[in-house]
Amino acid sequence: MPAATPALEVPTREGDDLLWTNRTATWLRELRRCEFRGDTGTRRSADTESVLVILSGTLDLYAGGSTWTRRGARSTPFEGRPIALYLPPLCPYGSTGGEGVVLIASVRTPPFEPARDARAAATQKPLLPLLGSGKAFDPTTGDWRPRETFPDSPEAILPRRITRVDTATGASFERILGLDYKTRGLAVDEAALVPGVPLRCEPPRAAGYPSEAAVWLELDGEVLCDGVPVVGDGRPRVLVCSPERMPELVLRRGRAYALAVWAGAKPAT
Repeated sequence: MPAATPALEVPTREGDDLLWTNRTATWLRELRRCEFRGDTGTRRSADTESVLVILSGTLDLYAGGSTWTRRGARSTPFEGRPIALYLPPLCPYGSTGGEGVVLIASVRTPPFEPARDARAAATQKPLLPLLGSGKAFDPTTGDWRPRETFPDSPEAILPRRITRVDTATGASFERILGLDYKTRGLAVDEAALVPGVPLRCEPPRAAGYPSEAAVWLELDGEVLCDGVPVVGDGRPRVLVCSPERMPELVLRRGRAYALAVWAGAKPAT
């Protein structure tokens, strides 16, 4: 059966946020664009795996028991390299200062396979964290390792951890979360489109993964999506896609930013 043609949707406003929700997909849950100014108060991630990508501005972020100051620094999503924050399920987070715009992508967390339950449970949460060291004990290896590396811990994703991928058409994108990241169902890429250079987002592939995809578009100009013009009018767009039929995006004028979200169940390792 051929893959479905991508659908173009417009996020709705929920308070100060712009929100796109997928109520029919198995894995994809929502994309949320938020404006942070000063002290945001504490938010909480849903019962999902999420990643917060700073689109613009500089923020003092916190999540769980960790803090990251002065994160961001790009003035628009159309320039500069990404900085992101992984948010495990039901994680408190927010910003204590600065101003900026963030995009939060959330997907359903696949369950552990039965054979891995005992091992997975033992490695999920950091044990005996050493105060002030940023490390915790891993009972499966007997080692002390960075607290951020545990699956149930939030983690800052800085440019040195992000891979730039070149495509056959001459376009490139940033792989923020790939197959090797600790998420069980979420992977994320971003790209700033170059005028006249076609971009077709390429999923990180493994057996049976990914099974769903969506692309968030920020537009200040005009993009061809599989030859169909999409003109920026101040509102982001969401392309609901099949990983087997990702649309070709070509920037005709102005500027455009794309965040591709991949969802499904990653193969067990």
